[in-house]
Amino acid sequence: MAPPIVQSVAAFVGIFLCCGLPAIVGWTGGLSVLGSSFGQSAFGALFKEVIAPYGGVMLSTGLAIGPYQQVMKCRRDKSLGETNPDPFPILWGNCIGWTIYGTAVGNPFVFFSNVSGLVLGCMYVMTAYHLAASEAARSRVETLALSVVALWAIV
Repeated sequence: MAPPIVQSVAAFVGIFLCCGLPAIVGWTGGLSVLGSSFGQSAFGALFKEVIAPYGGVMLSTGLAIGPYQQVMKCRRDKSLGETNPDPFPILWGNCIGWTIYGTAVGNPFVFFSNVSGLVLGCMYVMTAYHLAASEAARSRVETLALSVVALWAIV
């Protein structure tokens, strides 16, 4: 796992890109920067149409790749050890939903930012299920994964 300072900086950058910069470039309905309507400038348009969407894809892919090293270590050790498998089905389910949404609305940025999480999340869930030490842990992973599938089947 990344050191806490790296995680903190990544969280700040993610929050800033998702919340701060859209406000600066005018996505919130006409905020001005230095007295000009920055959101309607050439850079504002470039940011809204290119920089922010690609940044979102990179951040979302980074989120999906986050547990990869630990999962691969668990696979090498053939044990989950202290790794909590509960977030894996949640990551997988979240990416299922956003991938479906990205496909339905035809937004390639939403689709591609979540398809890596869909594939990796599935691998994380299968690894956690296979390496669960007890029947209770395996049952918990199975219940979470099936709940996610049931939720999206209903929706």
